[in-house]
Amino acid sequence: GVALILLPRGIPARWLGGVMLLPLLYTPRAPIAQGQYLAHVLDVGQGLAVLIQTQRHTLLFDTGAAANGSRVILPVLRHVGAARLDTLMLSHNDLDNIGAALEVLQQLKVRQIRHSLPALHPLLRTAPEQQVCQAGQAWDWDGVHFAILWLRSDYLASSDNAKSCVLRVDNGRHSLLIPADIARREE
Repeated sequence: GVALILLPRGIPARWLGGVMLLPLLYTPRAPIAQGQYLAHVLDVGQGLAVLIQTQRHTLLFDTGAAANGSRVILPVLRHVGAARLDTLMLSHNDLDNIGAALEVLQQLKVRQIRHSLPALHPLLRTAPEQQVCQAGQAWDWDGVHFAILWLRSDYLASSDNAKSCVLRVDNGRHSLLIPADIARREE
């Protein structure tokens, strides 16, 4: 296609070069197989945002600061074809981790929020199904195992960072640990 376009003017059928380049605009995504997952670590500056997709489910772990909603999070979700979130996990009550959560909740259908936020946090007023992160919680999606490794309900934390939800994603061959902002003591 490029070779045809670069031919001198006046050569017949030179316009077919443009037609030959059209497939570059279509980038099909291979489906995620049963027992596999994709993890996208999003660049949200200071803070955190990790998108995890299994064959039929999507989880977003944190959102980064408020400016990242329309600038990073929502465009990435559109790009990967995620029209809804099965779980929005909000690790702890710091704006550099959950600042864009309100915009995500307003723009997408979110089935569940898992969090370690205070009970009267404004995000929880209009939120869908909610569950506080507790060590030992686990679930399986499409052959992929998700487990919350940290936060103990009896833990007296000195900071919001120490109350971060810690998530492990494992498919038997590969695992991913998302520790959020815990410190050495919690590790």
